[in-house]
Amino acid sequence: MKRTISVIATAVAAMFSIGVGNAAVAAEQAEVAPRSVHISEFSTQGVGPDATFKEFIELSNRAAYTVNIGGARLLANFSNVEFEIAQIPTGTRLAPGQTYLLASQRLASSVQPDQIFSTTRDIPNSVGISLQTVMGRQLDVVGTTYRTTFRSGTPAVPLTQQDAVQRKSLHRVLFTGINRVDFQKLPATPGRPG
Repeated sequence: MKRTISVIATAVAAMFSIGVGNAAVAAEQAEVAPRSVHISEFSTQGVGPDATFKEFIELSNRAAYTVNIGGARLLANFSNVEFEIAQIPTGTRLAPGQTYLLASQRLASSVQPDQIFSTTRDIPNSVGISLQTVMGRQLDVVGTTYRTTFRSGTPAVPLTQQDAVQRKSLHRVLFTGINRVDFQKLPATPGRPG
């Protein structure tokens, strides 16, 4: 009898440990905008040679599984001014390697954005951008000035009018935690996995 109870108890414990492990994986995968989602490319205000605006922010998923980004928020901060750029609609999911493109309503591009900014304010060249959960947990930041709380280490070099003419944006090329190293000026490729 004792042996039977011991075998049953061991089997139940094994079932619970398997369930807990699966629950942990499921919780990680269901987390709204996990840290695997990052700001992969962005372009601040600037008018190209054809008088078109180039303002956009691209998010990417570097996880090996689909993630929920619904409810995540993008905020801008410059000169002690902070405002929401956009909040991603509930239920939005991002597959491995997939991008999610947010853009100004004035963006002139052959690529259709996934979402239009909820603000009509221009995002200045000297800015900090933060990707946050709906609860305010910071997932990723990039800053192009020391005058923002939304940056990691030394700020990235801000875009200029000449960069707009040359159709350049800031691309994440590394994950060192130092914005100047992680973001480089390259030809803009909004909405294309990089």
